Amino acid sequence: MRGMIAAAESGLPVDMSQLPPKPNLNKSTSKTNISIISSDVVDPPIHFALSLSECDEDPQSIGKLLADTLNRQASQAEGLSEAQRRAGASSIADGLFVAADTSRRSTAFIKAHLNRNKIPSYRFVTAHLPVINLNPHLKDDALSVCAVRCVSLPFTENVETYVTFELPFPDSDSPQKHSTDWSAKTQNPEYYPKGTAVFEVNRKSRSFARFLGSTFKTLKASVYYRRGLLKSAGLIGTASIPLEELKTQATLEKSCELMVNRKPAGGIIVVRIQHPNAAPQLQSMNLLVYNYKLLEEHYRANVGNAAATVQSLKLRMDQMKTQHAQLKEAYTHDETFRKRYLSELPVIQAKLMDESRQMQLNGDGTKAQRLRERANEVQKEIISLTSA
Repeated sequence: MRGMIAAAESGLPVDMSQLPPKPNLNKSTSKTNISIISSDVVDPPIHFALSLSECDEDPQSIGKLLADTLNRQASQAEGLSEAQRRAGASSIADGLFVAADTSRRSTAFIKAHLNRNKIPSYRFVTAHLPVINLNPHLKDDALSVCAVRCVSLPFTENVETYVTFELPFPDSDSPQKHSTDWSAKTQNPEYYPKGTAVFEVNRKSRSFARFLGSTFKTLKASVYYRRGLLKSAGLIGTASIPLEELKTQATLEKSCELMVNRKPAGGIIVVRIQHPNAAPQLQSMNLLVYNYKLLEEHYRANVGNAAATVQSLKLRMDQMKTQHAQLKEAYTHDETFRKRYLSELPVIQAKLMDESRQMQLNGDGTKAQRLRERANEVQKEIISLTSA
């Protein structure tokens, strides 16, 4: 470790892949390698296609639509990155940070195209965004079951109903039970007082794993209605809910048809089932990119096991400062350099964001913050020159 520090201070190349993982990361998390951006070109989303049809081939309108889409997906990726970092998955968070950074860089290139009143080239590719698959508000041995709503109950008049849950675990002969309070008089009740049951389960036991995979042992939800004064509640129908999907999902919402003696009774019950955590999930979406080849090269170069040199980063930053100063001086002395200066600014801004991201991955948050502030200054200068 000391030898690597000495080599970096001397300006020699250092293989960052040889660094040990952080103490707060387990081995499975630190080696996670999820491919976020694929090479599959797909059709644009419906809402984007509809908005595009309203632009009437106007470069400014199309450019604004592209910039808004890129900013929106960058914000989404940044939010997911922060959530993954808080959960301890730093490698996944870094991949999401790169995806957000490429969207920000593409925005700068699109604005440069708009200055020349041209429609930039773009495409949509498939992206797999890892999302947090846990419920931190639940205890480790808890299984939460909630009666969300009932739909189209088979009654011509409004009646009061309630729901009971039966979980045949750990013993099917004496299942755990929970009953909600009576709902309001409606054919489509959407709220049940005390509608959430919290069952105790040993999620680490083999018996619970077998229970989730069983097709015979399921969660039973029964809906009852009030028949009248001094009469017991009548059964509307029962739904059997398999729980196998809880192996991969921390939150499961199922809509099941109510049955009586294996025949449809009419009506549907919606149940939400939650437990503390499960394996990471991937949320697929269509990602807008400015130039996929540049994006792929940028992603592989910055996320892969590439050698990084601290001294070379400093030299490149100084070169960009010098280039910026020279272009600014040329612009102030001669108006003919204005277009060249304006076209170079987005490139400088993109390089600054690239260096900021590299510093962030190397753990130097202070330098990364300064580079982002410098990139914001360049962005403000682009706006002021464009409006002038």
